Amino acid sequence: MKNVESELAIEQQIAKRIIELTDSGLGEMADDGAVLLRLSQQDLAALIGARKLDSVKKVIRQLKASGIINTGRQTIRILQPAALREIADGNLTVS
Repeated sequence: MKNVESELAIEQQIAKRIIELTDSGLGEMADDGAVLLRLSQQDLAALIGARKLDSVKKVIRQLKASGIINTGRQTIRILQPAALREIADGNLTVS
């Protein structure tokens, strides 16, 4: 149970950090309405203070599987900003 709780905490922290970065103007708006952040998963793990990159990668995979984000080489593309905000606020989970 503790592992699940910690993954939920990491999921919410990741969502909050991505939202903070985009709200601060670091994201680039794409023609399709998505927001592109130039940030690696390792950078994201460092920003949230996660000790295990594997946990961050797992959450990123879940967000991708849910269609909320997509990733590329050192980029995170936010496809559903509203859903990501719901996760950041604790109202939604993909774990």
